[in-house]
Amino acid sequence: MDDLPGWRHAASHDGGICTIALEGELDIAAAPSLQALFYEQLRAGKNVRVDLAAVTFLDSSILGALVNGLHNAEKFSVTFTVVNPSRMPLRLLTLTGLLELLTDAPAAVPGREDAPS
Repeated sequence: MDDLPGWRHAASHDGGICTIALEGELDIAAAPSLQALFYEQLRAGKNVRVDLAAVTFLDSSILGALVNGLHNAEKFSVTFTVVNPSRMPLRLLTLTGLLELLTDAPAAVPGREDAPS
């Protein structure tokens, strides 16, 4: 993982899929770097999966970066999804109505009552 103040990321590639695993506290200071990271992969034609399993905090600027990633994916005819949201991101995604838009909900969220078995 790359070391950055307050948060880190690691990107792995498997064919046409780029998984970006994020870790730590993501706030307005991280948003421009994340937007650039997402855009670079999407523009290269990669389907992007953003793994939030190790994220302990995120704010509205990060939600904006995620929605921006989704819009850019549509522009480049690729996919952009959020996977494995930890408790805090899951709560924020749910409260804002973005969970189903950004994830493959309900399957992406283990333990939900409506998740397939």
